[in-house]
Amino acid sequence: GVLREGSVVEGTPTIALFTDAVVAALDRPRSAPDIVANPYKGLRAFDEVDAVDYFGRGEVTDAILERLAGQGLPSRLVLLVGGSGTGKSSLVRAGLLPKIRRGAVPGSQNWYVTTMLPGVLPFKELAEAVNQVAVDGTGCSATELARPGGLDRVLHHLVPAQGDLLLVVDQFEELFTTSTSHD
Repeated sequence: GVLREGSVVEGTPTIALFTDAVVAALDRPRSAPDIVANPYKGLRAFDEVDAVDYFGRGEVTDAILERLAGQGLPSRLVLLVGGSGTGKSSLVRAGLLPKIRRGAVPGSQNWYVTTMLPGVLPFKELAEAVNQVAVDGTGCSATELARPGGLDRVLHHLVPAQGDLLLVVDQFEELFTTSTSHD
């Protein structure tokens, strides 16, 4: 190795031992570093486009996939409950939905998948979410959905009989905290 002397704090000598490889690397001309995207999202949830950066929660994701597969159950309703900021939205959007789209549940690659946030006008948001996957192009309105039996009528009209709809309601608690009306 090469012995180099330097000073960390003025008046306090320090000695550092560098290998020849480190010295050679330090002496090489520097090229522009590869730009790497920071996968940290801060407080923002991961979304489907972030799936390559998302990892963990595999057991929970597998349990949800099993439930969505039906596996002898009369319903495929899944409620994912947890404290604020625990990663529920990220798990669904970046962990679960990409697997659904790739067919992790038999036939799920053909499902109609849409997401919504209830917000102040949940029926309006639901209409927009359902209209994103409507196959006949006519769409529906919040008023139609708010009528008794409206959701059933709308879904039978907009989604083919052989199709399955996966509706993800993110921030479900907004139905109780921010919702003001059905219009």
